[in-house]
Amino acid sequence: MIHEPTFARNIKKGLFHNIKFIHRLAEQITFLNEVVDYLVKNGVMESRAMFDTPFTHINDQGVIGVFGEGRSRKIIELIRHINANAGAA
Repeated sequence: MIHEPTFARNIKKGLFHNIKFIHRLAEQITFLNEVVDYLVKNGVMESRAMFDTPFTHINDQGVIGVFGEGRSRKIIELIRHINANAGAA
């Protein structure tokens, strides 16, 4: 069983620490909070989910529209890492 507050805090810490934002735009923070909520609810996330609803309500291109291609790749790498760790738990 996942301890949700600790799990969410660790995900946020990892995402915000590993991605160097020039500006932490409100859309980016909202997007990352939605990723955290999704992971807490589901435990894992397919990368393609960030290109579908509910993530496309911020930008119709999903993660790439919010962060650009380079940062999106980093986020996808982090999600894969989180998924791998979830499988080990």
